[in-house]
Parts: sequence; C-alpha cells; structure tokens
Amino acid sequence: MKINFRFFLLLFLLVFIQLLWYNHLKLYGRFVPIIYIYPFLILSFSQNNLQLILAFITGIFLDIFLHTGGIFAAVTVFIIYIRRLFTIPFLHQNRRNEEQINPLLFSFNNKIIYYGLAIFFTILFLNLLESFSFSYVFYKVPLFIINTLLSLIIIIFIDYLFINKING
Repeated sequence: MKINFRFFLLLFLLVFIQLLWYNHLKLYGRFVPIIYIYPFLILSFSQNNLQLILAFITGIFLDIFLHTGGIFAAVTVFIIYIRRLFTIPFLHQNRRNEEQINPLLFSFNNKIIYYGLAIFFTILFLNLLESFSFSYVFYKVPLFIINTLLSLIIIIFIDYLFINKING
C-alpha cells in the first residue's frame, strides 16, 4: 500500500477507534487490543523516512490524548523501524529485493507471523516503557500473549474485510 488518501483514512479511522473505544474497552480489566499500528504494517518498505515521520506524528497524537508522555511515539517509531526484521522468517521464500516486498501480498500464514510478531513486540515495548522493570515484564508474559492474540484476530478481520476486498 502506498501513502495516499486511503492510507490516511484507514489510519485516522483506526486511531479514532483506538482512542475512543479500545482504550476504554478493557476485557477483564487487562486486555487492550492494539490496532492503530496496522496501517503502518501494510505499507511497503520503500519510503522508510516518511513512514517514520508519520509514525512519530501518530504516536504523539495518541500520547496527547492518552497522557502517556511519549510512550506511544517511541514504540510506534521503533516498531516501524524494525519491522523489516519480522519478514526474515519468510524472506528467503520470495527471493526478491527487500525494498520490493509488499506485506499485502503475503500469504495468510506469513501475514499471521508478520502481524503477530509486530503486535507482540509493540505490546512488549509499551509495557517495558511503562514499567521500567524486566521482572514486571516476565510476570506479564501470559497477558502479552492473550493481548497479542486478541489484537491479531481484530487485525486479520480488518485485513480480510477491508483490504482484501479493495485489492481484489
């Protein structure tokens, strides 16, 4: 996907849903789905500087409304910066240049791996920055896994419902 009007519409919609609904919908008081990262995950890997700037602006926007002091900006920029690493498990199958890889063209299994790793590390880094303690993180690993699965189900649903219908 390119950075165009459809990208900005999807980004605005998911950030709006994240702010107004998912951050107040805490399942069992603990599980908050992370869906705002999805528009950045479906972008191609070619325009990395522009993507980092948009990720920072999105993260700052979330930080302003959630009063988190820069945590979302740091996590969003970091995930966008390292997201190429999440394609390494299936990069050898495509045998194409890394710049030409489009996450929208991944197979279903590869999308689950790619989205799952990105969501898991997003949740892990969010909690690391919030707690500043590794012992706290190891205590919460089951929470991270359940939160990742919940977010992954929602993102796969969004991917199937909107993106695959638009792309054909």
